[in-house]
Amino acid sequence: MKKKWKIVIGALVAAAAAAGIAARVFQRVEVRTKTVAPEKIARSFTEEGFVKAEVEHTVYPMFRSRILSLAVEDADRVEEGDLLAVLDDRETRYAIAEVEARLKEVEGEELKLTEEPGAAAMEELALAIEQAGVEDQAAERDYLRTKKLYEEEAISRETYEAARDRLEIARYELARRKKGREALRESYDPPPGSREVIAGRREAFRAQRDLRRYQAGEYRIYAPVSGFIGRLVPEEKEIVDPRTPLMTIFHSAKLYVEADVLTREVFKLAPGMAVRLIVDIEDREEEFEGEITRIARHAEEDISPLGLEERRVRIRISPAFPEDLPIGPGYDLDVVFTTEKAEDQLVVPLSALFKYDGEDALFVVEGGRARLRRVTLGLETKREAAIEEGLSEGDLVILDPRAEGLRKGARVRAR
Repeated sequence: MKKKWKIVIGALVAAAAAAGIAARVFQRVEVRTKTVAPEKIARSFTEEGFVKAEVEHTVYPMFRSRILSLAVEDADRVEEGDLLAVLDDRETRYAIAEVEARLKEVEGEELKLTEEPGAAAMEELALAIEQAGVEDQAAERDYLRTKKLYEEEAISRETYEAARDRLEIARYELARRKKGREALRESYDPPPGSREVIAGRREAFRAQRDLRRYQAGEYRIYAPVSGFIGRLVPEEKEIVDPRTPLMTIFHSAKLYVEADVLTREVFKLAPGMAVRLIVDIEDREEEFEGEITRIARHAEEDISPLGLEERRVRIRISPAFPEDLPIGPGYDLDVVFTTEKAEDQLVVPLSALFKYDGEDALFVVEGGRARLRRVTLGLETKREAAIEEGLSEGDLVILDPRAEGLRKGARVRAR
């Protein structure tokens, strides 16, 4: 009896084993597939870009002062020459008044240099000189008469010498009077160079006055260009200085995009190349074209998000913004640079590829089975690769070659 049960159990085990083998043989592996057809493939990289205005003018005050009034608000449209702000100019007005007072002082000093002696004093001196001249002539006549008498021995020597002394005294007095008149005139003449010194001071004060008047005009700030007000920083009554930007004026009709590209990538770019620009708008992306217009001739140091030092080159792009796209200076967007592309290629995901005996390979579906194909790769991106040899249009490529149970010759069911 026991022997019979052993035979039955053995038969059952053998049947189960045969059924398992049959199931494995006839079982189909479900796989994801792609029917390859000619398409284009492109190698690209993406950088962050920023929208800028062709005409962008930052307005600064020339002096430290308090804002009395602001004539504009953020986003206002202004024309060149429009009033933007008025600053407190009292300090400059006080300085102008001080310089003008200095000028009056100089003018007073200059008048002193041109002052002449008084008429009465000069007339008195003239009469004194005239009287001294009369006395001189009288003394000379007396001397000549006395001299002749002395020579004729009609008078004594003492009388003669007395007449001579009176003549000398009279001549001295006449000379003294004339010298006094000259001294009076000279007392009104300035020292050499005095006029030049005063003229120089006058010109210096005039220059200071003109400078202050020019500065006074700078306390009223006007728009240097036409455009829209942006980055309006201060408020009324705040104190600002030349290091504080008041606002920026953007000419929104002339916008461009700037992006910084790693030096290893910039060699693949050239002016005239097309780029794709992508802007995130709520729950969708707006995509449009752009064109590289300028590539900087130098690189600048930058720090990556990971804190690594990088060298980047600035790229300027002319965008074709849609007319209904509300975008302006300061907006950020993605710039997609396409460095290489090819048309009419049989393209597969990189995930479909694997190495077989050191060569690139993939699985295709033929007759319901997985068949291995050795392939030659062409243009490759981060996600796809073009197949130059080993595939034909219409081939069904298995996308997940590492699927459980998948091997050469395995039965497969494509989905």
